Amino acid sequence: MNGLFKKASDFSFFKLTAVFLTAISVLLLLSSCKSEVKTTYELISNDEPDNALLLIVNSPKEEVISKVEINKSVTLTDDGERFLVIPKYKNSVLEIFKGRKGVAGSFIEDERVYFNEAVPENFVLDVNAVRSDDKPEFELVVRTRDRYAKYILKVAANGEGQESFEYVIADNVDYSKETQFTADEIAFLTFRDGSYLKRIYGQPTNEVTFERSNGSTATRLFFDNTVFEISNIDSRIYHAIMLDNKLTHLRGIKIGDSLPMVLVNFPNENDGYTAVYKGNDAEGAMGKKEGASYTYQLLYGVFGVGKYAYIKYDAREVVTEVIYVDNGCSVVFSFKNNRVLSIEYRFE
Repeated sequence: MNGLFKKASDFSFFKLTAVFLTAISVLLLLSSCKSEVKTTYELISNDEPDNALLLIVNSPKEEVISKVEINKSVTLTDDGERFLVIPKYKNSVLEIFKGRKGVAGSFIEDERVYFNEAVPENFVLDVNAVRSDDKPEFELVVRTRDRYAKYILKVAANGEGQESFEYVIADNVDYSKETQFTADEIAFLTFRDGSYLKRIYGQPTNEVTFERSNGSTATRLFFDNTVFEISNIDSRIYHAIMLDNKLTHLRGIKIGDSLPMVLVNFPNENDGYTAVYKGNDAEGAMGKKEGASYTYQLLYGVFGVGKYAYIKYDAREVVTEVIYVDNGCSVVFSFKNNRVLSIEYRFE
């Protein structure tokens, strides 16, 4: 009898323990669900389209304003309309340019009137600016690491004074390993300036002002062996040679990565075609010694036209560079012992 009682007691104990543990699990699950706090963007947005980077709330009502915490207010024109600018992603770069309408409705940027190089989570910008279809004055630009979007402040779809929601859609989508290199991917450098670089690198080891071939001037900043060239017209980087990983590189490639680690990030449609140059033809004018030779192997595209890529070998058939080009903009991976030694970006 005692044995049966003991077995029954043991069974009840294990059953109670199982029920207790199940209850604890449910409570923890409910607790974790409650802790998933929505971002400001998620609270306000509704039926957002694919690839949205930014939400604009025109003439926001009090119901919307009460849900957000405004981080910054900018008055661009005293007689403008009010709207909220809410980036979707933390660390997005947000800019507003003043400009004018160009040929065929294009927008010509004259002056940057607002700049935030890395917005915090739940960032909300409160803006007052004139919206005009005839003479648009302002343009919003938002960028993430590999996507960007531009939005000209024209009259909102539902007219002045009415609340409405507008989504700013990425002009380019995320790349894949099957995607050819596009200049949009290196836009993460174009909006940087000297002050930003100094915050990342400290004071330059040397700083030189020089005249460019187009007659304008530029500043060359040296941070040990890493070099940036910045236009003195708009303070933007147009050329960089980097020997470090202090900034994120194209498609996450790093200094020191192997040749296969670079090639695997881009399409390779190589048909086996190679070209051989000697002496002063082709790139000879760019500093090749008389009598030197090298070969290149096409990865995709047509050499010298639009988008193309190729591997360059020296006379010993050793890889020296892998180059990706998009209509004049390029990224050059230089190699030593089949490892990335430097990465060069050209935007012109």
